[in-house]
Formats: sequence, C-alpha cells, structure tokens
Amino acid sequence: MRVIRERGTVVSRTLDVWDTLFWAQPSNGGGGEPGWVFRGKGWGHGVGMCQAGAFGMAVRGAGYRSILAHYYTGIELGRLKPNPERPRFGAAG
Repeated sequence: MRVIRERGTVVSRTLDVWDTLFWAQPSNGGGGEPGWVFRGKGWGHGVGMCQAGAFGMAVRGAGYRSILAHYYTGIELGRLKPNPERPRFGAAG
C-alpha cells in the first residue's frame, strides 16, 4: 500500500471533507467497483482541542484554565505586557 502524507488542509479542502484528520484507502466497494474509503476523527482545526470535549468539561464545571491545561499540557497562562509600538485590536487608526 502506498502512503502519501500531506500537511495542512490541502486535501480536505480539495475534497470538501470537514475532518482535518482522516485516512483514505482504496477499496473495491465489495462489488468490484473501485473507490475510496475515508475514515476521520472530528471536525476540529487540527490543533489539539476537542470542542465537544471542552464543552463537556465546561458543563461539568471546569474553568478555562483547567480545560486549556487538559488539552495543552505544559502551558503557562499569564498576561502579556502591552507593546506601545503595536496598536491594540479594535483601535482606530
């Protein structure tokens, strides 16, 4: 079996497949007709957080800090110092 790995959303956009994590393999369809079988996981952005899982955690009372720590291990949340040379979001000008 030949495996081709493509990074990014090139394949999913081309095929109009919502999943960003999927496998495709050739198949004879059981009736001799050639075709493809797609198997995927989720409709996420492919960055590591399951939206349904995060929602479930929130419904059970988890705060944003514990949800982020669950999906992105080893992170540290904090405030950034403002940069006077960079305009703020929504600032006019």
